[in-house]
Amino acid sequence: YSINIWGVGVGRDLYIATGDDGTRWPPLIAEDPRVRVRIDTSLFELAAVRVSDPAEHKRVVDAYVRKYELDPDDNWVTTGQVYRMDRRP
Repeated sequence: YSINIWGVGVGRDLYIATGDDGTRWPPLIAEDPRVRVRIDTSLFELAAVRVSDPAEHKRVVDAYVRKYELDPDDNWVTTGQVYRMDRRP
């Protein structure tokens, strides 16, 4: 299963997000958090971890707003699901 997504870097971490209106991939990640992320020609074996910390979530929302020029007060990331892509052990 392969999809193109918007992502942001915050510090050394990579994040992806989806709106609460639903997409097909969050249930797949809940079932098996092992993911592969391709950036340009590099492929990374990672684990998707849902962000639950409000401060971390806010940092990611702010990064999406800046990068993709979203409305800071009304955007899909604020109420959506955010995942941090961690290195696999």
